[in-house]
Amino acid sequence: MTLQGWLLYLNAVFLLSAIPGPNMTHIMTFSTRHGLRRCTHSMAGCLLALIVLLSASAAGLSAVLTASPTLFRIVKYAGAFYLIQLGLRAWLDRSADGPAIDGQAAVSAGASLATSFLVGISNPKAIIFAASFLPQFVDPSASQPPQYALLIATSAATETLWMLIYATGGARLSTVLTRPAWRRRLQRASGSLFVLFGGILLLHDRR
Repeated sequence: MTLQGWLLYLNAVFLLSAIPGPNMTHIMTFSTRHGLRRCTHSMAGCLLALIVLLSASAAGLSAVLTASPTLFRIVKYAGAFYLIQLGLRAWLDRSADGPAIDGQAAVSAGASLATSFLVGISNPKAIIFAASFLPQFVDPSASQPPQYALLIATSAATETLWMLIYATGGARLSTVLTRPAWRRRLQRASGSLFVLFGGILLLHDRR
């Protein structure tokens, strides 16, 4: 892999990570409700999911999914329905109608990590990126493991940077979201985005 190729990948990943997707929506919403410090478990879960997806691509999952349309559809539908049900739960949740949530309210680290991992592993943007975009930057004539390691590390570092930015933004929003109406609007907006992301994944045709 040339330096020019890596810089091109870095710029592409930086821009793609900046676009609000399921991961960033989840991180900002969680930070808004529980504060920046407690959001680290959510960031870790999303980051772990990204590394798993990219590592699976490096191990040949993209080739397996390409060779098996049925398996690809199963993975796609499972991820889409999970995102949609997250969105519907956000719309139906009435907790925002109550008193303002304490930013330091207790939250299970394990549950936060698991939920965030599921959000990240079903992220349509990350799935498409891992299966279709990442392998294009690997030089088949050179040793592939070091190239994949560099690309995965670059993606992880860039994603972490943007998660910190979104989490910080969410934590600052929590200081102004004292009115139930505004909390309800934010919750429903994030829920709508999850449903949208799930719909995009359902409609995505890799052909």
